[in-house]
Formats: sequence, C-alpha cells, structure tokens
Amino acid sequence: MIIENVPIKDLNPSKDQVRITFNEEGMDALALSLKEQGQEVPIKVRPNGKGYEIIYGHRRAEASKRAGLKTIVAIVEDADDEEALLKQILENECREDVDDVEKIRGYKKLLAKRGCTQAELAKMLGWSGGSLSRQLKTLESVDCGVKVINSGKVSISKTQEVLRVDGGVNEKKKVASKLSSEELTRRQAREVVEAYNAASTAKEKKKVLQVRHPKRRNWRFEDELDAVDIVTKSRDKKLKQAELTDDPIVKNYLDAMKVYRDAIKQASASSRRFSPEAVQFIDTRHNSISKEMLTLKEVLSNV
Repeated sequence: MIIENVPIKDLNPSKDQVRITFNEEGMDALALSLKEQGQEVPIKVRPNGKGYEIIYGHRRAEASKRAGLKTIVAIVEDADDEEALLKQILENECREDVDDVEKIRGYKKLLAKRGCTQAELAKMLGWSGGSLSRQLKTLESVDCGVKVINSGKVSISKTQEVLRVDGGVNEKKKVASKLSSEELTRRQAREVVEAYNAASTAKEKKKVLQVRHPKRRNWRFEDELDAVDIVTKSRDKKLKQAELTDDPIVKNYLDAMKVYRDAIKQASASSRRFSPEAVQFIDTRHNSISKEMLTLKEVLSNV
C-alpha cells in the first residue's frame, strides 16, 4: 500500500461507481473544510494507465476539486474490477451519508460481477442472508415505482412495509404515496398497511387512504378510523332524518346544499387555476350566504 499526493486532474471516476448523488450544501461545506483545514482521510485509487481510477472517495475528490486544490492524498493500490467494487461497497457501508438505494444497487452489481450467492455476499457484509434478500427485493419495488420518500430520500424500511400490502403494484403505489405525503414513522406506516389489508371493500380502502394518521400518542390509526366512522354515521343519520321531512323550507335548504356540494366537487376535479376575480366573488357570496343562513335560523327559532 502506497500513500501519495495524486494530481486531481489525473483522477477518473470508477466505472462501477455506486454512489451517484451528493448533497450540494454538504459538498460545499466539505470543500470549504478541505481548503481551510486540509484533508484528514485519504481516498483510495488504482492506476489505470491514464492516471488513477477512484475506488472510493468520489465525494472528497469532487470537494477538493471545488476547493481549487491541485492534489489529493490517496492510497494507491492495485485491484481488479471485482476487488475495487467490493472495497467501494464496504467503505460505503461505514458511511451514513450514502443513499440506501445506491448501496443496494452496489450489492446487486457485486453479485453479478463476483458471481457469488446472496448468502456469501451477506456474510462479507456481516448481514443475514434474509436481510440482504429483503433489501434486493425492495430495490425491485423501488424500480417499479413503489417507494416511500421522506425528506427527499427513499426510505427502505417504510418501503418494505408497503410491500406487505395485499394487492398489486397500483395499490402499493397508493399506500406508498400516503406514507410519503404524511411523513409517517415506520410504526405508523405499519398501522396504515394493517388497516388497508383489513379493509374488505373498495370503499373502506379508499377511506384508509383519505383519513390522515393522527400522529398522537396512545391513539392508533385504527382509533382514528373508528372516530371518523362515528362522526360520519351521526351526520348521515341527521341528514336522513331531515330528508324524510315534508317541510318545504328544509327541502329547499337540502337542495341548496346539494348544489354547493356539486360545485365543490367540480372545482376539486378541475385542473385549471381559477382567476382572482372568481375567488373574490365566491368569498363575497360566502359571507353573504352565511349571514342569510343565520337570519333563517333566527326566523325559524322565533316562529
């Protein structure tokens, strides 16, 4: 093993590079640190006839380049393609800032290049064979568009929860979209998946997707669904009682409410943006109608 100051202009990225995404703010911070405090940890490279190919340390190499440095401290070591990829993957295992999906893509690439079994690779990584198998299965799911994204990154653990959904790809995508939009924890995600699987009709499944997780301590998602059911049944019962009346005033009121509900549905389904004038008109009429409804209530109360 040789440690040298290698010219940055002579560096080439690995042809099997696993890591392809970098946080720009973090990169700029690292560039500033390298410029002001110097490099503490060397990268690893191998000679490739045209200079050097980076085995690992792509982020440090890029940050050094941005910092305007001419050389970088590197461990120079001969390694074939398989050894270089293995060293890169093992290095990434120790780094928390490497995207999980990119790590798994590295495992898949190494399996193909090394020709080993999943059990053999898992042993190298210090994992169980089942853990590696689940990771690779999750990668297949991500590539099919089934993925939970939190803070801009794919969450492997929550995507694995989605894989437990009883249904096809489209159903899994719907559940994954809900988990992503609500930024749920893995435990909360599991509650949603369990509720979705327990739903026996399309209507119940739709309700699971529409009701937001309360995210409250000692209050499960199932409790929230039950509470929504109670409120809905109570509202429906009151509406049903009102619909049975022969009072013309009540019937006119219900007809007007139906017009409003239909207008709301049409506006919600529309893809166009409404003009400021339209919004202002609705706002003005809303205030006027609210006053008229209060007047109606007062009149009916005094009859």
